[in-house]
Amino acid sequence: MRRDNGVALVVVLLAITVVLPPTLVLATLAVRWQRQAVDWRDMLEQEFAARAGFEEAINRLVAAEITVAPDEESRFRVRALDIDVRVSRDADVVLTVDGRILEGAAAAQADLTATGVDAEGRIVYRYRKLEIYLVEVFVQRRPSLRPIRLEAVVARLPSGQVETLGLKLSR
Repeated sequence: MRRDNGVALVVVLLAITVVLPPTLVLATLAVRWQRQAVDWRDMLEQEFAARAGFEEAINRLVAAEITVAPDEESRFRVRALDIDVRVSRDADVVLTVDGRILEGAAAAQADLTATGVDAEGRIVYRYRKLEIYLVEVFVQRRPSLRPIRLEAVVARLPSGQVETLGLKLSR
């Protein structure tokens, strides 16, 4: 009977020795995969929050809630999303009907009421004055994740319509 107890103990110890290492490896992998999944989810959440902050800035520009002069900036915080948004205005530019950009004295001399014909034969203004804005959104949810920074160049047309000229999302 004592001999059977000793054999059973040896068998149990051998079984634990054989089964424990793969179990620890699998547990470590499961924890790592779960951490990666949570990080991915949080990173996507940050990206969506940055895009929501950008949309909020566009909505405020369209509604004329943000009024800044050239070379000035305005900041606001979207508390529900816990993000900071900065909208700065660059110097206004004049865009010609053929796509050139006029600045400085040439832009000041341009007759904004002059009309011309575009490539499709439509009568259009020869010069359009554009208000150029830089929208920057910064989001950081956790210190362990890299922050997300969204930068966009936006133009307000004379009609009041706002167009996105370019957008960059950095992680």
